[in-house]
Amino acid sequence: MVDATLEDQHILGHLMLKAGEIAEELGVADAFRVIVNNGANAGQTVFHLHLHLLAGQTFSEGMV
Repeated sequence: MVDATLEDQHILGHLMLKAGEIAEELGVADAFRVIVNNGANAGQTVFHLHLHLLAGQTFSEGMV
C-alpha cells in the first residue's frame, strides 16, 4: 500500500468492491474484515498486493 500511487486508485477501489461481492457470495456480508498486510513486520509473506477476507467468527474486543 505504501507504494500505491494515484494511478492505482481505480484498481484499489475495484478490489474493495470485489471483496464485498465475494463476502455476499460466501454468505458473510453481515460481518467480515478485509486485511492488507504491508511489509514483513506486518505479516506480509507474499510481496504483491492481495487482500485477506476474514469472516465466520465473532471477533473479540481486543481484535477490534
